[in-house]
Amino acid sequence: MLSMITADMSLYIFLAGFLSILVLRFYRGKYWYIFLILGFSLIGLIFVVDDVTILTGNNEKQKYITLKNSHFYTFKNGTTKTISIEDNTLINDTENEFIIEKVEYGYSTYSSSDSRDNFMTTISPYSAQGLTYSIDYFYTEPPQSIRVKGGSSKTRYWLHK
Repeated sequence: MLSMITADMSLYIFLAGFLSILVLRFYRGKYWYIFLILGFSLIGLIFVVDDVTILTGNNEKQKYITLKNSHFYTFKNGTTKTISIEDNTLINDTENEFIIEKVEYGYSTYSSSDSRDNFMTTISPYSAQGLTYSIDYFYTEPPQSIRVKGGSSKTRYWLHK
């Protein structure tokens, strides 16, 4: 398994940083600057980590964050690979091949033109891939409409079999 922090824990790290700065406001001791450094370090950590999503099968996923740029990962089929971690790294630890499609909402309605135009990439079984975008919809069909501010268009990404 990867030595990473779960995405839920990242919220707690951010809150710990915020609370450290809040304590600084009421702390009148000699080493007040330690709370300041600790608070800004913990808050700033969220902005330098990379997101990793592991597809684990049965339409489930696990989200992690990490500071490392590569990890040894052992897939369920027994193979071990060194995975280069980038922002929005997707690890497919299943025997299924997945498709990523672009979903465009123009004026809040779902544009489902030819699916070949929306095709982005495939994710092979037991593989990892760094993406330049984050996945918004996992497994389930995206909603037919979303709220878009200002009447502009919005692009989302959908992962499915």
